[in-house]
Amino acid sequence: MLVWGGKSGWSESQESLFISQESPFMQKSFFISALLLIAGVFCTTISFGQLKWQNVDSLYQPLPASVHLYFTDSPIDTAPFRAYYLIADLEDKQLDFTVDTAHDRRLTPTKFFERNNKALLVVNTTFFSYETNRSLNAVIKDGKLVAYNQHTVNGRGKDTFTYRHPFGSAIGISKKREADIAWLYTDSLSRIPLALPFPTIWKDSQTIVSYDSLYYYNKFIVLHTGEEDGLRKWKMK
Repeated sequence: MLVWGGKSGWSESQESLFISQESPFMQKSFFISALLLIAGVFCTTISFGQLKWQNVDSLYQPLPASVHLYFTDSPIDTAPFRAYYLIADLEDKQLDFTVDTAHDRRLTPTKFFERNNKALLVVNTTFFSYETNRSLNAVIKDGKLVAYNQHTVNGRGKDTFTYRHPFGSAIGISKKREADIAWLYTDSLSRIPLALPFPTIWKDSQTIVSYDSLYYYNKFIVLHTGEEDGLRKWKMK
């Protein structure tokens, strides 16, 4: 079972992403710390052209036929570098993709592994607050929002009275087992997030993102970017 969420490090995690499969594959597990590749869609700032990847499936058997794991220790410039990435076929219905959150407490990837039937794969994901132990990014479980993006960031220096309002990026899997990447607006009053297909952030003097400002910003998007519908509902599982 694949579970999604958490901070960008392995010491403490708030959310995790898991893949699982019925026995015997649940007897073997591994954690991936750097790169995740699902159904040919991946996000990384690293130039893959300069890295040499090696298939290491044999080290983690038994694995489902639709799952493959790769490893590299190629240096980047002169710096040491070690990373893994996983390919998992979304069309393989024997694989289950889901998410889990810590909900006001910190859990390590090992704890997520134990909480979720000893998943085949556990991946750290979203950022979280040390002060509140809450996620700072959207998390969707079984079609419902269980954590929300933080949309207001205080300005500094000469911009002390200015606030930035970012849309957080996310990768999602639909009920039809199709992957999508979007930048989301989330609100606890709405079950479904609103999405744009590109990064976006705006500044103003408002401490919150009101629906009025969202409406006018959406009109701006439609007018100036050529997006026919602007914000759309993002229905992910």
